[in-house]
Amino acid sequence: MTKLRLALLAATAAGVISAGYAYAASNEAFIIQSGSTNTAAIDQSGGSYNKVGKSTDPAAQTGSDNSLTITQEGNNNVIGLEGDGLDQFGDNNSFLANQLTNDNTVGEVQQIESGATGANGTNELRVNQLIGNGNTVGTVSQTTTASGKNRAIIRQEGSGNVVKSVSQTNNANSVADQNNIVVKVTGNDNGTASALTNYAANSGVNSSEIIQNGSNNEFKLFVTGDNNQFGAIQTNENGGSNTVNTLKIEGNSNELGVNQAAHSNSDSNTLVIEKIVGDNNSVGVSQNGFGTNTGTISLGGSSDNNWARLTQENGAEAKLTITTGDYNRLSVDQLAASTTDNYAEVTVTSDDATGPNNWVYIRQYGDAEYATTTIVGNNNYSNISQTAKGNIANSSFTGDSNNSIVRQNYYSSDNTANTTVTGDQNGVNINQQYWSDGNTVTTTITGNQNEVSSDQQASSNRNTATIGISGNGNQVENYTYAASDNELIVDISGAYNYIGSLQGLVSNSSVNIAATGDSNNISATQAFGSDNDLDAVIFGNFNGAGTFSTRTATTLNAGYLTQVGSGNTASWNVGTTTADSSNNLFAMIQNGDDNNVDVTIFGGDYNEVAISQKGNANTSVVTQNGSNNVVGISQ
Repeated sequence: MTKLRLALLAATAAGVISAGYAYAASNEAFIIQSGSTNTAAIDQSGGSYNKVGKSTDPAAQTGSDNSLTITQEGNNNVIGLEGDGLDQFGDNNSFLANQLTNDNTVGEVQQIESGATGANGTNELRVNQLIGNGNTVGTVSQTTTASGKNRAIIRQEGSGNVVKSVSQTNNANSVADQNNIVVKVTGNDNGTASALTNYAANSGVNSSEIIQNGSNNEFKLFVTGDNNQFGAIQTNENGGSNTVNTLKIEGNSNELGVNQAAHSNSDSNTLVIEKIVGDNNSVGVSQNGFGTNTGTISLGGSSDNNWARLTQENGAEAKLTITTGDYNRLSVDQLAASTTDNYAEVTVTSDDATGPNNWVYIRQYGDAEYATTTIVGNNNYSNISQTAKGNIANSSFTGDSNNSIVRQNYYSSDNTANTTVTGDQNGVNINQQYWSDGNTVTTTITGNQNEVSSDQQASSNRNTATIGISGNGNQVENYTYAASDNELIVDISGAYNYIGSLQGLVSNSSVNIAATGDSNNISATQAFGSDNDLDAVIFGNFNGAGTFSTRTATTLNAGYLTQVGSGNTASWNVGTTTADSSNNLFAMIQNGDDNNVDVTIFGGDYNEVAISQKGNANTSVVTQNGSNNVVGISQ
């Protein structure tokens, strides 16, 4: 074994040190330089089990504008094995390590900038572990104590390589302070220090941690391969921004966890994952603090079974995109917005999956939230949940057998839920409940056998639901309780559709139904209220399910409308003066006083109307044109 120790104390010194012959092994190099503009190059080529620096015999440079380059080309070589294995103290120092085969280690490397004068201090570090397997980067740290910049580049090519910890700290006293880390990984099973779990630890962050403390932190990650795991922590101590630019993760079963914290209203966190291509990848991001948070995650190509979750605080913006893929899970959680509004946008384009497919969750807590999901494909699921007031939820589906759920609950007011569906057998469920006022639901469906359910309940006032359907065999149900000044508008074109509306404990509310087509069934109830209005306009035949067996007002079991209370009005218009509508069956029940029913059948045959009014000062007016029509009134 050859052991070499150099101590250079001159103000300027340069050295190129070659340890042994081309294939020598088990060499050790320890170097100490004190001064400025020193250069050291250690070349341990070809051999194995070589070492540079350890805790008892460090490799160190103290001063400014120093550089150290180490090249190791064999196997099982070590740089900075343990403790203070390799150190650079001073201003504008640089370090380069090249390890070119297998089972090599960069153990502990420290760069500490202090006392910089004039220009900002800088630490620069580069580690290349190339064309090899089983290599390790242990603990690498960079610190600036004056205004300065830390820059680090880590490259690994091969399999089973590990990055345990790379950390950077600046004093965060100047906008010029900056931490920058770039990690490039090509191969499989890299970066694994300790296991991340689904949604990449959600993200408490562990495996292969990249840690940045200070201001203006930036981390870039490029991963090509399978089963790679990485984590990043960025803490903005005093002004500036945290940025993660993950330009590409290409491969399968990769995991990434990111945690970003901004500590003032003027700070910001930014995450950009431009493209994840592959299957079974897991990404978890947590952005918190008081600044502005922005996160963008994209899955490209044909990517299946991926999991991505973005958790944000304060004023946040999230964009998640699946270009093409199935069985993915996307989740956005945005907590209270104290300074700016939260915004979440998820876009999914899926393949032709035949079973449960992509799942999208957006949960927002706070006022003035905005969420939108756009899904193309079949068997997909979207769930948007918002609390408080002034929120907007937009959902758009193109395809079949998709399901959309929107919840705007708990003391929420002035919320809007918009849903657009093009396709068949889709389900839409909208819930605006619990002391909620001034809410709006708009649903537009083109297709067949779709189901729409909307609830506006419990002390809900000034709520509006507008539902438009073009197609056949669709089902619409709307519920409103304990409310006033509410409005339901339904417009259906097609056949064999069902419209059901229940407004309970309501006053000054209205239901307006327009149906064009055949064999549609309408059921609407306004119960235990006053001054409500119910209007229906019907064009078509065989509307109103069931049969008036005795064709009198005493049998009320077909397509009926109900009002319970006083001062209510109801009107039907069937057919037009130029187009007859035949074989329609409608029943009306009014229980209470001062109620009014007005029915006009402009033209058509075999139409039947049954009206039952119980109470005082009620009025029924029926006009029928055509043949074999029947009207029955019971007062």
